[in-house]
Amino acid sequence: MTVTLTARWITRLLALLALSCCSYTVQKGPKTPSANLVGSVGFSQIQSTTLGPKCSRCHSWISQYPSVLAHLSQMSDRIQSINPAFQMPPPGNTPLTDEEKATLLGWISQGGPEEAGQPAPAPQPPPGGPAGLNFAAVSAQVFQGKCIHCHDADFDTFAHALPLIGEISFRTHAIGTDSQMPPSLEPQLTADELKLLDAWIASGAPETER
Repeated sequence: MTVTLTARWITRLLALLALSCCSYTVQKGPKTPSANLVGSVGFSQIQSTTLGPKCSRCHSWISQYPSVLAHLSQMSDRIQSINPAFQMPPPGNTPLTDEEKATLLGWISQGGPEEAGQPAPAPQPPPGGPAGLNFAAVSAQVFQGKCIHCHDADFDTFAHALPLIGEISFRTHAIGTDSQMPPSLEPQLTADELKLLDAWIASGAPETER
C-alpha cells in the first residue's frame, strides 16, 4: 500500500513539474517586434502629437519638414539638456512627457523619416533661397540694425551665424520671456524683418541665392 501511494505522489509531482515547464515556456516566449521597427513613426505623427502642441508657438519653422530635418541634431541636444538657458521646451512652458520625449528622440535617432516605415532621407546641403533670400540680405536688413551692436562676433560672418540658427529662431519668437531677442528694452524687429528672418531660416538659411 505504501509503495502504491508513493508511486502515485511521484506521478503527480512529475505532472505538476511538466505543467510548470510548459507555463514558463509560454510566458517567456519572444515578444512581437513590430513596435520597435525602424521608421515606425513619421513626421506627421511627430508634428501632430509633439512639435505642433509643444513647439510651434515659438518656432514657426517647426511645421515644415525640411526645416525640422535640418535641426534634428540641435533638437536632440536641447530636449535632453538640463541647462535652463538651453533646454527645450524652456522653463515655464509645458514640458514634454516622458513618452513624447522618448518618441521624439527615437524618431530623431532614425534620421527623422518623413513617412512611417520609410528609411531616413540622405543628408542634403542647405538649399539656396529665392532671389534676395540669403545671408547678405538678412545681415543687411536684420542683423546689422538689430543684433550686431551686441553680437558682432556672432553675426559678422555666415560661418559664425550658421550654428546659431536654432537659437536665433527661438529667441526672436520668445516674446515676453527672459530669452527674448532683441531684449525688451532694445528696438524690436519689425514685422517685415521677422518675416524675412523666418523665411530665410525656413528655406535652410542659405548663404547665397540659388
